Order: sequence, then structure tokens, then C-alpha cells
Amino acid sequence: MAMFASISSDPATIAAWLVAGLAFGWLAGKLTQEPSYGVMGDLVLGLIGGLLGGLVYGIMKDDAGFFGGVLIALSGAFVLVVAGRTVLALRGE
Repeated sequence: MAMFASISSDPATIAAWLVAGLAFGWLAGKLTQEPSYGVMGDLVLGLIGGLLGGLVYGIMKDDAGFFGGVLIALSGAFVLVVAGRTVLALRGE
């Protein structure tokens, strides 16, 4: 029995994770106030968060399907953008 599930390496799924992360990073920048890393920073945080969210879920659970993977990527992007803004707020910037 395998300890971890296999990660879906389908290029369309990974591209969807990245697009979802970019979209959420942009949306977070538009909907929230300061502190912020700026538009590029929000996009990068969303992109990385979307990819990490999809990868971590792929390692821990079975394939959630295309739309489930996109929702998980959005969750990862949300967590990373919020964490980045929290770090800025704690630093007083």
C-alpha cells in the first residue's frame, strides 16, 4: 500500500492550478487594502500558492478531479496571499 497518492502530472491540471493562483492573487489585490506587496507581488504569491496547494493536495489525497483541483489551488493561493499580507502587517509596513 502506498503512503501517498500519486500527483496528477496532467499539464492541463497544472496549468489550471497556475491560472487559478494568478486569478486569486489579482483578485486579492483588488479586494483588499494595505499592506500589500503590490500587483506583481500578489500575482506571484497567488501563483506559488496555487501550485503548492495543488501539489500538496495531490500528495496527500487521491485525485479530486479537475474542478476539485482548481478549488484546492484557490485555497492554497488564498492561504499564501493572506500569510504574506499578515507578515507585512506584523512588520508594520
